[in-house]
Amino acid sequence: MARIPEKLTKRVRIDFQGAKGEVKERIKQEVGEIYTEEILSHLTKSKSPVSGGTFKKLKKDKSAADLFEDGDLYSSVNFETYRDGIEVGVFDSTEVPKAYGHNSGFKGHPTIPEGKYKREFIPGKDASFKKTIEAKVSKRISDILKESE
Repeated sequence: MARIPEKLTKRVRIDFQGAKGEVKERIKQEVGEIYTEEILSHLTKSKSPVSGGTFKKLKKDKSAADLFEDGDLYSSVNFETYRDGIEVGVFDSTEVPKAYGHNSGFKGHPTIPEGKYKREFIPGKDASFKKTIEAKVSKRISDILKESE
């Protein structure tokens, strides 16, 4: 059985372009909010926010797989800030197994065939978010920097 991580997150370094203090903190907050909103927005459309990501769109009963039937996983997607950026994903230990299962395609699950229900919503180590999301983040950073001049 695969080892389930303590959290399922992606750490994103931010180029603050020399910003300090309150401006740097504002950038972190707004970038974290963008990533969180984009993950949730993509998942409610049964789409992966991960560049090249897989998303099994239908459940066994042929209804859309939005991952949010109970709302617990939805409300657990969040972000935290750190010195050089943000970390976004699922931090809630009660929701991590479910998030890991979907994100990994149920790798190591004893009864679900691996890869059959893969729904990537947090980029892995060598993956990133879609270019449209990254462009939105870059534009917001640029706007904040211009506003603070």
